[in-house]
Amino acid sequence: MTPRSLPGAWPRRPSSSRRYLNILLNLKNKAAYTHQNLAAAELTKMSRAAEHLLEAAKKAVAARG
Repeated sequence: MTPRSLPGAWPRRPSSSRRYLNILLNLKNKAAYTHQNLAAAELTKMSRAAEHLLEAAKKAVAARG
């Protein structure tokens, strides 16, 4: 399923999750397409963003019941 197949799904996500997802995608693109190594600070930033998204997903699943 793509975001296009879920109209309106993206705006319902919290803005902080959107920010963290954007961080992960931008750093993924840097590593994958430019073949540049990520700095230690970027790896830390990626790890924190992933942890935040994982916690947000756990809360969303728990809220669904």
